[in-house]
Amino acid sequence: NVGGSLGYPKASINCSFDSGNTCVQNYENGSIIYSPNTGAHAIYGDILLRYRETGNIGGTLGLPTSDINCNIGREGACVQNYENGSILYSVENGAWELYGSILESYRRSGNVGGSLGYPKGPITSTGQQFEGGYISR
Repeated sequence: NVGGSLGYPKASINCSFDSGNTCVQNYENGSIIYSPNTGAHAIYGDILLRYRETGNIGGTLGLPTSDINCNIGREGACVQNYENGSILYSVENGAWELYGSILESYRRSGNVGGSLGYPKGPITSTGQQFEGGYISR
């Protein structure tokens, strides 16, 4: 609602009909992204900042497919799923994306409840560092 956790709208809804009828509305503290295929999902905080760094709507992750879900595995930790991956956030390590073969390996290891825990940095040309280990590319 107006004045809620996202704050007030900063601009009108912006729809791009050449890219799958995707619409975005930016607020003081985040954004809502909508498409007919994925629905409407709010993005905010460090997860939004990382999403923008990965290329936003046209980036590697694609559109959000879930809302941000917090307190996953530990207090204050959050995850948001996208068409092509996920962004995981923890207070200790920040927000980092997972996709492709690294995400597949991470899921096989038990996700956040597994031995790897949360990511500690971005995916690099060699792999990705986690609290409890490393996944190679």
